[in-house]
Amino acid sequence: MQWVGVGFMIDSMTAQPRIRLRIPFSELWSMRIEHPYSLLVRADGLAWTCGQCPLAPDGSVLAPDDLVQQAEHVEKYIERLLDMAGLSRSSVGKLVLYHGPAEPARTERMLRRFQTAFPGAVLVPVGTPFFYYPGMCLEADVHAAERRSPITHSSGFQGLRIESVDAGELIWVSLKVLAEPTRTLSAPTADMVRDALRSAIGVSADALLADHWFVGAHGAGPALEPLREAGLVTDPGAAVGVTLFGGIVALGELTFARERVAPSSHAMSSHSRTCVLHAAATTIFGLPPAVSRPTTHSSSKPEKSWHRSRKP
Repeated sequence: MQWVGVGFMIDSMTAQPRIRLRIPFSELWSMRIEHPYSLLVRADGLAWTCGQCPLAPDGSVLAPDDLVQQAEHVEKYIERLLDMAGLSRSSVGKLVLYHGPAEPARTERMLRRFQTAFPGAVLVPVGTPFFYYPGMCLEADVHAAERRSPITHSSGFQGLRIESVDAGELIWVSLKVLAEPTRTLSAPTADMVRDALRSAIGVSADALLADHWFVGAHGAGPALEPLREAGLVTDPGAAVGVTLFGGIVALGELTFARERVAPSSHAMSSHSRTCVLHAAATTIFGLPPAVSRPTTHSSSKPEKSWHRSRKP
């Protein structure tokens, strides 16, 4: 089948080949510009897509300005991609849904559609003021795993909501900060945040791999400060101002590893950094996959790479 790009990497622990798969754009839909990345990448039991858009093969917008109809098109694209990758709907653990402004009722219909189609997945809805094509009002990032646990919900404490899906090596988390506490309630401390996180997902902030924060139009103000002190906001200045609903003032899309992550790149050797960079380039841009060779480092674990889609 010509549409599948398959590569092999060798696990230095087991010497067994691990199949990596890439699905190019030309299979389902396309954009009007050149794009050096794939529709979907599958590696080591995990899979990620680029933003799935309601576009036709010629790049034209399907069902312009209709959020609900566009959700139907995107859902079908996701289902076809999962089938190509040998995955099922139940493998989807997280959906980041960038959507344009619409009536609350239509936004709710869009969310219910994805909740029904992918039960047990963490949904991260992000209101976006505009898209790059007129009439387009939805884009969906998909994170999937061959084996994943059902979604879990935790209230933590007043003003904090945590949803998570355990995908084995990774844990996908949606962290919502609700309207600031009333005067009769004290603001949460960094220790309270750390305790709530460990209680909810079983790992600490040291295991954070990536964080992407969105704040309401008026900014999150001091709401992010205890999260920053707890190690969950690596760059407060990178928080993106968007439209949030339901009393949410800040929304975090977080990824954690099962094992503790080195707090700085200085903890990695130059060889390890080179391997990770090459693996990332292989995954995202389709370069020929490298073969991991055993090294004399104290750790013989295979190198890993994580894909993260880029958003405006």
